[in-house]
Amino acid sequence: MFSQDSLLRVLENSPNNLEVISRLAQSYEHSNSEKARYYADLLLKKSKSSDYDYKSRAYNTLANCYLLESDFFKAEESYLKAIEFSKKGGLKKNEGVYISSLAQINLNQGNIKEAINLYKSSLEILSELDDDNLDFFFSSIYGGLGDCYNQMGVYNEALEYLFESLNINERNGDHISTAISYNSIASVYDNLEQLEKSILYNKKSLEEIRKADYLIAEATILLNLAENFFKVDSIEAASSFLDQSFTMLNDNGLTFNLGNVYQLYGKISLKQDELEKAKDFFVKALELHEADGKNYYLFQTQFNLGEVEVLLGNYEKGKEWILDAIDSFSKNGFLRDKRNALGVLLDYMVAQDDFIDIKNTLTQYRSSVNEYLNEERQNAIIASEIKFEIAQKEAQIETQELQLEAEKVKRNWTLFGLIAVMISASGGLFFYSSKQKEKEKQLAFELSNLHNSINEMELQTLNQQLDPHELSNFIQSVSRNVLRKDEKLYNQLINLWDVTTIVLNHKEFTSDVNTEIENLKKYLIYQQEIVYPKFEFEISNQLTSDDFLVPRLLLRNLAANAIKHGLKGIEGKIEIRLFEESEYIHIWVKDNGRGLMNGSFYSGIGTGTYQTIFNKLNLKNKDKARIEIDTNTPNGVLVKVFIPKNYNYS
Repeated sequence: MFSQDSLLRVLENSPNNLEVISRLAQSYEHSNSEKARYYADLLLKKSKSSDYDYKSRAYNTLANCYLLESDFFKAEESYLKAIEFSKKGGLKKNEGVYISSLAQINLNQGNIKEAINLYKSSLEILSELDDDNLDFFFSSIYGGLGDCYNQMGVYNEALEYLFESLNINERNGDHISTAISYNSIASVYDNLEQLEKSILYNKKSLEEIRKADYLIAEATILLNLAENFFKVDSIEAASSFLDQSFTMLNDNGLTFNLGNVYQLYGKISLKQDELEKAKDFFVKALELHEADGKNYYLFQTQFNLGEVEVLLGNYEKGKEWILDAIDSFSKNGFLRDKRNALGVLLDYMVAQDDFIDIKNTLTQYRSSVNEYLNEERQNAIIASEIKFEIAQKEAQIETQELQLEAEKVKRNWTLFGLIAVMISASGGLFFYSSKQKEKEKQLAFELSNLHNSINEMELQTLNQQLDPHELSNFIQSVSRNVLRKDEKLYNQLINLWDVTTIVLNHKEFTSDVNTEIENLKKYLIYQQEIVYPKFEFEISNQLTSDDFLVPRLLLRNLAANAIKHGLKGIEGKIEIRLFEESEYIHIWVKDNGRGLMNGSFYSGIGTGTYQTIFNKLNLKNKDKARIEIDTNTPNGVLVKVFIPKNYNYS
């Protein structure tokens, strides 16, 4: 390998040496783009029209320089020129490599389907070559395909390609490429909401990148870890990793990924109801993403800005941002994000009584779900959950429309009745009264049917909350007890019956605190019978009233997560505290188990489900309900729920 100084000395004696000029251009690509472009232009000028290899190399250098400057348009033009000369010269290796680079640009700009086609074309070309030195390029192509399918939501194929890339990188001892593979795999598990695996692979990525001393990549991985903890509502941990990432980028004058950092700062501020602060962060993120050209993160930030504007009371402006994001997601193949954004928009439309475009939006939502399920190739459980979500939204919209129609009928018939009084003081009034009652009776009947349908769908979902493994384990335990004629059998059966009926018979969305505490005690006593090793529990209720309402099964499900994930296989204790502070009800559930970092993450019907419910209800409440996860405890995890005393669940 020649140094730049030695190459320059050779060039002094041989000013037309194309190989030396080419190597000089490549040597300056990452250190001095101005010199790299100078030697690339010199190579184009001195090479003959038939020097296809040198011309393709020159355009490749120019493309790489433009990439570093985030000028994707010029980079794409240069790669196309490099591919053109490679084809003319029959330079298959160059052609395949440059096509994969062009694919990466399309991936960065959100042109996912085009990127996949280019990656596969590159893979086909390079696979035909008898060359043992292509591992790096194969790894890059597999990694790119994995990233594409991850963004499209086709996670099984994404993981197949990414693990193929990882195997190549580990075999070659390439720390940077291995770190990138780990990071991409973590992203897939993040999207699958398997956050324990996501953190595991992000940590591996951090270890590898620190071996290579690569600041930009390290800052990116710290950002990913911050996003992991944000998704499980561990705001302190998320902020800590995010601050480290920001400091690393800021201290070294790096702007790469800074837009994503501001975007996450905005999400954290939004979670903490600091709306103006969130808006400022999202605006900064948008400016940085726009400078990079249209990409996935730009579309996400448009959606985030839309959410903030709606919450600030600027509904029409927020709706416009969200519609722009939906259009961008749709055009670029981000089906999962399109589905989610349409679902959120429907919720806002219902909350704002905006029924002008709601039918069209609902049709788009149904269509996006079908697209998503076809691409996702997910299992039946996910499909049924999404279809249940559609049914809920349809019922919710129809219910609200019928309520508005009922009010309209009342107004119209009242006006008609006044006219009828002037025309006829007898028969006209009777006609008005009977028709009004008949219409209102029919509307009430339809509303009742809709509410029953919603309750039935919710009940079917809640019926599945009781873990079948719990029932199976209990039945096995009871069978052994029967053989031994155990005296505890009757009490165990009673406990099982109590716990089951709590889930099956409780149809209202909310329940008073006193009832929930009694149900929680029954559930924990039942769990003490079947869980080994044994655990203890303590319930402290310091609320001044037993009439406060909370979401049904909230206490039970938070305790279930603590048992399942925090105390699984170890002895421990669960503490449940209910108290008042200012105008809020505080519900704290603490375990002294493994903790969030070392144990499994909270899943199932837990914090995420209830936070989603609160997010929807918060649209109609001035004071917001929220859930936080505190990992800064000596042992275990503390889940904090904050519910305003005047919270409206309707």
